Amino acid sequence: MNKQKLEEKLDNLAVNKNFYSLNGNLLPDRVILYNSYDKWFVFYFDERGNRNEEQIFNFENEACQYIYNYFKKSENF
Repeated sequence: MNKQKLEEKLDNLAVNKNFYSLNGNLLPDRVILYNSYDKWFVFYFDERGNRNEEQIFNFENEACQYIYNYFKKSENF
């Protein structure tokens, strides 16, 4: 799964676009997908600029699947 497919799947789950950022923009109160060289980072970026629950992946597919599973299991969106 890539970012485009992930966004489609999140739309199908009716996840509000204000709950995530898939392009690396560091917007507060969102789950962020951030790519740096050969690593993919997923974390919750809080209003104080802290990275919470950070996960690091080697492949885009793994990071996207993690985000999808996170929202699929969550009832907070």
